[in-house]
Amino acid sequence: MLKKEHDIPLEQIRPSHIHQYQNFLEKRELSSTTVRIYLTLIKVICLCTNNSSYNLYFSMYSYKR
Repeated sequence: MLKKEHDIPLEQIRPSHIHQYQNFLEKRELSSTTVRIYLTLIKVICLCTNNSSYNLYFSMYSYKR
């Protein structure tokens, strides 16, 4: 796969990255369902890679739209 300038390894994803991504999606005026789907995909990836950032993210920020 081609790497992009802002790609980061999965193990370096932090709650702040997830929060920034959520804000980015919301600014694009995507539906709340679409945003939830994207965040769910991140959750699955984090769980499959044993990355605890997703759980930490939701303990720090609550998803509301």
